[in-house]
Amino acid sequence: MAVAQDHPSYLEIRWDVEKWMLLRLTNFGTQLSFGPGDPIVREGEPGDGLYLILSGTAQVSRTGRAEGARLLGTLGPFRSFGEISILVDQPRTATVVATTALRCVKLTRAQLTQVEDEEPKLALRLYRLVAESLARILVAAS
Repeated sequence: MAVAQDHPSYLEIRWDVEKWMLLRLTNFGTQLSFGPGDPIVREGEPGDGLYLILSGTAQVSRTGRAEGARLLGTLGPFRSFGEISILVDQPRTATVVATTALRCVKLTRAQLTQVEDEEPKLALRLYRLVAESLARILVAAS
């Protein structure tokens, strides 16, 4: 199987620009740890939140109809996945597996509602980044 490069459609929080955002979001979310080979989310499962990687790496794959699992990319620190699940109630569109020890923050819809209530500017910035991420997916698909 060919090795995919960093997937361009996943949200990237730029450490130099968005460090404040990541640090503040960790106060609202749940910090999780995974070991190499641990599945974080599985394609087809209910989407239950957005994940922001603090350290470590993970591979993103999607099952195709005929060709089996296809590697979409590798995610590292300050990248995210699960953006769709914070906007719509839809099953996961990909599987994400930790490739190294990984620490991340998970933000559920309820936790994001709390961010909206307590820090609306932070929530607005996060939703803008999610919109940019999803727009890149649409552009890449066309």
